[in-house]
Amino acid sequence: MKNLIFFALLASQMMFSQQKVKQTAYKNGQNGIELIVKNNNKMVVVSTYKAKVTIKDEIAEKVYALYQSKKAQPNQVVTIEGKDATVTGRYAVESKDNLTSVNFVYEKVEWNTGLVEISE
Repeated sequence: MKNLIFFALLASQMMFSQQKVKQTAYKNGQNGIELIVKNNNKMVVVSTYKAKVTIKDEIAEKVYALYQSKKAQPNQVVTIEGKDATVTGRYAVESKDNLTSVNFVYEKVEWNTGLVEISE
């Protein structure tokens, strides 16, 4: 009897332990200015494109932190880890006089649930 219960438990664990990663495409991301920071006489504007609504604010703050740390080069593909998802996208910086524009275009969102969304 113990062996039967053990076998049933083991079989159920094997059935549910291997979940496939579901990959989908999305078209309806949001574009817009997410963050404006003024320092002395300079202004930094962080914009996101093809952003997912639920994580856009958190990712915009992390993009600004990336800009401040100067760890990424402009026009580079970067990966940013958030609380609910990991986002891969193109990072770009443009400067003119006292205005700096930091742009981030979402290319792939890997949710913690296992869902992977790729921007079209």
